[in-house]
Amino acid sequence: MRNVCLGLASAAFALGNYDSSALVVVVVRSTTRGGIPGWTPDDFNGRHRDYFFWLLAMLCFGNYIVYLVIAW
Repeated sequence: MRNVCLGLASAAFALGNYDSSALVVVVVRSTTRGGIPGWTPDDFNGRHRDYFFWLLAMLCFGNYIVYLVIAW
């Protein structure tokens, strides 16, 4: 049982990493237009990284609302 739970926890962690990578790819592709760097350029002090974090905050808030609806 311990091995099954450890395997499931590792799988959940891996799927979360894949989801995170997919989200970054979608944001980069949708915000980069015509040679203008998007929200997450290679330069760490780049353009609008704060927009990306606001997007993450809104996704977390939406997840919280869905949780409240399901829990009610």
